[in-house]
Amino acid sequence: MSQNKPTSKPYIIILILLLALAVRLVYLKAFHNEYFFVGLVCVEAELAKSLIEGRGHVIYPTSYCNSLNEKKKLIDIEDFHGKIIGKPQPIIQDMPGYAYLLAFTWKIFGEKRYIYIQIIQVLLDVFCCYLLFRLATLLYGVRVGMLSAFLYATYFPQARLAVAALRDIWSTLVLIPLMFLIVREIKKYGIRISLPTYLAAGVLLGVDYYIRGSSILLPVFLSAGILLVTKSLKKSICAFAVMTLVMIVFMSPWIYRNYRVFNHLILTRPVMGQGLWEGLGLVKNPFGAVLDDGITWKQAVGEGYRGGYGTYEYNKFLMKKAITAIKEHPDIYFKAIALRTLYGTVLLCPNNYLYKFGQKYTYTEYKKKHNKSRMEFIKEKPHFFLIRLFVFILYMIYKVFERLLFFLMLAGFFLSLRHWRINLLVLSVPIYYLATTIPTHLEPRYILISTFPYLILSSIFIIYIYIKLFRVDTNISKESFYL
Repeated sequence: MSQNKPTSKPYIIILILLLALAVRLVYLKAFHNEYFFVGLVCVEAELAKSLIEGRGHVIYPTSYCNSLNEKKKLIDIEDFHGKIIGKPQPIIQDMPGYAYLLAFTWKIFGEKRYIYIQIIQVLLDVFCCYLLFRLATLLYGVRVGMLSAFLYATYFPQARLAVAALRDIWSTLVLIPLMFLIVREIKKYGIRISLPTYLAAGVLLGVDYYIRGSSILLPVFLSAGILLVTKSLKKSICAFAVMTLVMIVFMSPWIYRNYRVFNHLILTRPVMGQGLWEGLGLVKNPFGAVLDDGITWKQAVGEGYRGGYGTYEYNKFLMKKAITAIKEHPDIYFKAIALRTLYGTVLLCPNNYLYKFGQKYTYTEYKKKHNKSRMEFIKEKPHFFLIRLFVFILYMIYKVFERLLFFLMLAGFFLSLRHWRINLLVLSVPIYYLATTIPTHLEPRYILISTFPYLILSSIFIIYIYIKLFRVDTNISKESFYL
């Protein structure tokens, strides 16, 4: 592995970080109140409001979520004054971590607005861009470090996720520091990893548990990666034990609360059954599974389900349906797994995160507002055409990169095959999320939070091709690229 120290030209990484900040601020201005997974946002907001008011982990249902759905945009709860409609419900369908963060920002700034946590997310994501530079530099040298940071800075799906009032970005904000800590210790001490690193990793995983609850088995994959690199079963077991014990300390209050309130041992969100059933809706099926929360709920009520949405009972009801469907139609289940594998690897982010910028500069939007001809549009707004053209070109370049990213990662992996052990340690994070989502239910944001290792390995291949094509650094040794 390369022993390169951070670049002697710090202004380059500073410019990259400024670029990362600029991209995210543009996204924040454009999409801060966009209609984007509002079903998750409004529940978190109502819980945060209850926490601030001292009511605990309870949601007092209002028409807030309905208002967001009607107006098709994110509305600050500060500007909503609806009345309570229904009985208070103890939270169960979601983890409370993001609500804690919302409540904290609202308490500090004195207003119940999303913009505060969105700005914090942007700043932390820029900091993670720097940590990614440090991580890639530790592993593969300064060139790869700077290119990895640049790719992260301009990775539009990541930027979109960073500005959304949504919990998912916080997993990335945990995973990058987590991997940096582990790799730094390996580089510093070789096969020995100090106890403080184990403890810090456990704390980060404990924080992520309250954000999404999806990292509960990640210590298994991390310790397997540590075993590969250190070749020490003792160190691997020690890493697993300490990380897991710290996570258990974090998890215990929430698990106890769930058992006390619901009389069931609920480790995380009770959504496995719902995810498995709706995941079958990814392909055409004869049993009515649909990849839609709202439709699934209506179907369940129509079939006689009388409990609440997102509850332990609702999950159990859908789990039974899913298992029956899989037993009777295993071919549909395997087709769904095949599609999810494709979406989770080659087609990483099928959502459009960039092209929307050009929508307001189109003739269609202009006509809606002014009802004028296309020639009048061109005469009055000639710069609109240039902006639209620039966005389109940028969009096409990015779509090519997006579709090639998985293959670029594989090429970088094989180009650095001599260090396959450390590569697999770094890749243990996306491998974990693929392994836990493909069998049940997958959305682009589930995978996006863990794709930062792809950018590092892709950078190895891109730099190698650049050197070969332009014949720069002709005295570079093969060792520099780990062949």
